[in-house]
This record gives sequence, structure tokens and C-alpha cells, in this order.
Amino acid sequence: MQINSKQRAEIERILSGWNTYLDSLPPASDDLKLHKWLGMNTSLVKKDDFSNNLRSFANELRKRLNAIPV
Repeated sequence: MQINSKQRAEIERILSGWNTYLDSLPPASDDLKLHKWLGMNTSLVKKDDFSNNLRSFANELRKRLNAIPV
């Protein structure tokens, strides 16, 4: 995959925003742990699942971006 420097800078900006959002999240609360343990599909669990999926996607995108030569 070929990307130019402008595209790379835009991807870096988006990744930075996602990482800032993910870093601002508080650690898992006892309520969240209880809801997950009980198998409840509440908004707490959905938000945590979204954050985990976003973190995985951002990490994968970062690896791919680092593998592409500048």
C-alpha cells in the first residue's frame, strides 16, 4: 500500500485523537466488572466493548502504518 506524506499526517492526526480519547477513559469500575460478570448488555458494557475495539483497531492501524516505508 502506498500513501503520501499528507495522507500519513492525516492518519497520524486521527490516531492521536483516538489515543487521547482512550487515555482519558477511567479504569474499569466495579459496576462494569459486575455487569460483565453477570453477562448484562448494558450501556456500560457496550461503551467498554467499543473502547476495547477502538483500542485494538488503533493499535493494528499503528502497526500497519509503521510497516509502510516513509
